[in-house]
Amino acid sequence: MIIAGIDFETTSVDPETCYPTEFAIMLWDPVENLILDSMSFLIAVPKRVDINNWHITGLTREYIDVYGLPWHDFEKELKAKIQYVHYIMAHNATFDRTILERMLDATVDLKWIDTMTDLPYPPQITTRSLTHLAAEHGFLNPFPHRALFDVATMIKIASMYDITEILKYARSPNVWIRASVSKDDRGKAKNRYYKWDPTNGFWVKQLKELNILKEETEADFPIDLLPGYVYKEQYL
Repeated sequence: MIIAGIDFETTSVDPETCYPTEFAIMLWDPVENLILDSMSFLIAVPKRVDINNWHITGLTREYIDVYGLPWHDFEKELKAKIQYVHYIMAHNATFDRTILERMLDATVDLKWIDTMTDLPYPPQITTRSLTHLAAEHGFLNPFPHRALFDVATMIKIASMYDITEILKYARSPNVWIRASVSKDDRGKAKNRYYKWDPTNGFWVKQLKELNILKEETEADFPIDLLPGYVYKEQYL
């Protein structure tokens, strides 16, 4: 089994309109825990785009102009790399998938793993920030928000979990549930890492559908499934 870990750095957090400034991919064999191949490059961005207002990566217009290369220079090589992989993995996969399909102008017809939701993190690890997850797993990402190092960090974290469990989580839908607790019992919900939705006035948690029965068994309060729910949007 081969998994392609990918990451984009971009000019904004809107995957529909941002310009990618950097891309990285690593091919990983999770059974042998072996990196088989990697590629990383800066991407040319049109002159009209103000890159200098986006400081999270440290990349400026000057760096992009000197080192950024047209996406199509690497597109053929990228397609060759992912031709025989079984899964693509990203941290916040919807974001990276949207950009990848925009850049390739095609649907990427592969199964995806999202390390924000598809790893069986223990309950005490509530952060989903990649930098903080690295620290929770006993190491540091030396160059956060740089594509190649973020991919390596993501793979390192994933390597600490059973790949069979990861794939089981990846196949299970994300669902929202509500804790049926009174104001006086809100501490029970907080202790199980529910968060307050001020728009709707109740405590909610997102989890994998496969974990609903476990949550029902372990929580000492009733829970309700919330089909169609979006956090902080009015729920009818």
